[in-house]
Amino acid sequence: GRLPLIPEGTAAALTATGIALVAWAAFASVVQVLVYRRGLKLWPQPAQEGAERRSPDAVQEPRRHFDPRAIATAAAIAFCLLLASTAWALLATVSIWLALAWIAARGDREVVMAGVVIAAFLAASVLLFTLIGGIGVDLALRRSARAGLLVLVATWLRSAAGSEGLREVSRRVLRRLQRLPSVPEASRVLDELGSGRQLGTAARSALEALRGVDRRPVAVLDAVLDWVATEAARFRATPPAPPARLVVRPRDALLVALAAAPLAAIVGG
Repeated sequence: GRLPLIPEGTAAALTATGIALVAWAAFASVVQVLVYRRGLKLWPQPAQEGAERRSPDAVQEPRRHFDPRAIATAAAIAFCLLLASTAWALLATVSIWLALAWIAARGDREVVMAGVVIAAFLAASVLLFTLIGGIGVDLALRRSARAGLLVLVATWLRSAAGSEGLREVSRRVLRRLQRLPSVPEASRVLDELGSGRQLGTAARSALEALRGVDRRPVAVLDAVLDWVATEAARFRATPPAPPARLVVRPRDALLVALAAAPLAAIVGG
């Protein structure tokens, strides 16, 4: 109502949103195709790929306190509960479960700081925009808390299960869906991926490739494409690892059961 020449109402807002999404999709698709075409044109020929090939580092994963399947199931339950309601009782019980699960899991610490920063940023953003939307302080605080908890649950999932644990869960899920198109190929690609810790090395090499590059879109794009081609030439897939032997223990069942306990806050409310 504050903008001139623009109709008011829900239908007008939905129409404007739809037009904006279609326009953005058209623009982004054109840019994406142009980037792909430039990358294929500049991609080095096999004879020119003289970079030393390297395989992903073999990183010994620490022994996990919980079965990764139980961790993934508990995290999925927590996600569903948080998406179902923003009641303070539910948010409080999920927070208590998450704190206990985090202490009991004794997972990787390197992902914690990044998860906390992202959770704080997202929670603050949701709080700001919901307050501007005029939905009330109470609902804004509840939605902000839920956004932060969703990120923290995802962070706990990665920390508690580890990259290899999450990969093993994905392998088993894909194995049950082999009849679906593209699933066998996805399973093979998953087996050939290196350790998640390779992302740090790749990020540092990307920053090194961009150092000294002229800050113009095409120059930055060419530097990134050259970095992608170099990394691809150096990569050598490792043989698929044998399936891990997973055993469900009473502690795993207790973890999943406690993750479902906050459901009482929804039922009771």
